[in-house]
Formats: sequence, structure tokens, C-alpha cells
Amino acid sequence: MSYLLITAALAQDTLYAPTPPPDSAFVRTINGTALAVEVSTGDVVVEPNAASGYVVVPQGSVTVSAGEASHDLQVEAGRFYSVAFWTGEPTVLIDERSTNMARAGLTLYNLTGSAGLTLGLADGSAAVVEGVASGASGTRIVSAVTADLAVFDGDTAVARFEQKQLERGGGYSVLVSGEPGQLRASWVENSTN
Repeated sequence: MSYLLITAALAQDTLYAPTPPPDSAFVRTINGTALAVEVSTGDVVVEPNAASGYVVVPQGSVTVSAGEASHDLQVEAGRFYSVAFWTGEPTVLIDERSTNMARAGLTLYNLTGSAGLTLGLADGSAAVVEGVASGASGTRIVSAVTADLAVFDGDTAVARFEQKQLERGGGYSVLVSGEPGQLRASWVENSTN
């Protein structure tokens, strides 16, 4: 009987990631430039228009570096941060996350000079995350569905994402960078390292 309990406990440990310490914050880097950059928080290379996974860090002061640029920030326990390198100074964004495991979180990051981007259904019939200003992000908690999505700059679709499956408890980011008329977008499934 005790053998079965031990085996069940060991199996459970392999099913779930270890729980971070209670004073942990979560920080990731977004590369909104046209060049791959090396990131200090995770010692990884982040490709253009991509994001690293969130790195678990203790609350307090954290330095994030990408290439020759670096930024010091104060992080609070339980919060998720994205540090976006896309202009001279990095942009720090506090990420909203869903605590409802039956739904998914969908975030649009506007790392462009465009005044307002929208993420919506690809046919233009409905906005999901609307009017995200330059250097900002917007989040919407949505039902778990499969959908064709697109990023719009005004009425113009600048990128399409077909048949994206939004899973329960999942977090997804759409990163948009570049100059007006040459915007590029990518789909990122959020992860924690």
C-alpha cells in the first residue's frame, strides 16, 4: 500500500512544474528590433519580433539587458513583466494574466509608431483587443476557441493568424513591430522557464 502512495507522489511530481518561491516575480524580454539580441535574464538569444519565456526572479531590483541596452526595474511578487526593446529606451509593461483556468489570455503588444492597433477576427467582424496605443499592450480574457485572427492598423489588416487554438489556461501574445507600412507581427505562446 505505501509503495502505491510513494509511486503516486513521484508521478505527481513529474506532472507539475515546481512551484516558485512565494516572493517570485516573472520577467521576460521582447525583442521588437530587426536584429537578434542576447538577453541577460535567461541567457538566451531572442530573435526579432519574438519573446523569451518568463524567468522566475525574486521580488526587488532586477537588471534586464539585451545587447548593449539594459534596464533596472523594481518587480513585485506575483506580477508578470515584459521588458520590450524596440526603441532607444526599453518599455516596461505589466502583463495581465488570467486566473480563470477555463479561459485563455490574449495580449496585443504595439511596438510601433502606429497610434492604435487592434486584434480581431480576421474577417473584421469583431475586435478582440482594440485600440492599443504605441508602446502599450492590451489584454482580453477569452473563451477557449479556435479562431482566425488578424492585426489591424485602422481598417488595414497587417497580419493574419489562421486557426489559432486558444486553450484553457493558456496565455498568448501577438507582438507587432516595425515602421508604418512595414509592420510585422508574430504569435507567441507564453511560457515560464
